[in-house]
Amino acid sequence: MREALKLLNHGFQAFDGVRLYAPGESVAQVPVTRGNRAQARLGFSQGLLLSLPVDFQGRLQPRLHTRQPLRAPLSAGDPAGSLSLTLDDQLLGEFPVQVLEDVPEAALPGRVWDDVTDWLKSGNRPPAREDAR
Repeated sequence: MREALKLLNHGFQAFDGVRLYAPGESVAQVPVTRGNRAQARLGFSQGLLLSLPVDFQGRLQPRLHTRQPLRAPLSAGDPAGSLSLTLDDQLLGEFPVQVLEDVPEAALPGRVWDDVTDWLKSGNRPPAREDAR
């Protein structure tokens, strides 16, 4: 019984419950194509709370993994990737992130413009014309 109490005391002294992200707080903004907005906010609808060592500041490294750019229409709650957290180069976990607000599809001219610019960025350019001599 005494050993269990020592273990519990150590846990309470060495670790804290830390709210890393509040519900609805933006983790990142990522590009959106074909949307009426150029970017979408990503985050956690329920927030993110973890038990971390008391001296974790400066040692916690977040890394966002998403497929970019996202393509509209997007609805709040749509899955958009994950956030991996490492502490001293050890993976603590990967946590799914989602779109925090609706991003409706753009009007036809905006969608066409995004499709053309995406096509040009992909390197699918028409072949060069040879001049007739």
